[in-house]
Amino acid sequence: MKAYWKHMRIECGKYGTLVNVVIPRPKPNGEPSPGVGKVFLEYADVDSALKAQIGLKGGKLDGNQVVVVFYPENKFFQGECDG
Repeated sequence: MKAYWKHMRIECGKYGTLVNVVIPRPKPNGEPSPGVGKVFLEYADVDSALKAQIGLKGGKLDGNQVVVVFYPENKFFQGECDG
């Protein structure tokens, strides 16, 4: 998991300063958790987030198709990763 997080940070950091990378994981008992399979990126500024949206959209990371959407800040800061 740590290697995947580092890879995401490097790849997505090409678009601007990343403040936070959140990769939801399943619960310890194996039950699904909201947001598993998604990566949430917080950039230092909107311009960097827009560059990432353009640069990542439609591409692939680790063989997975990338879909980029902006997520409500209030939900992100409350730790709600159900989007």
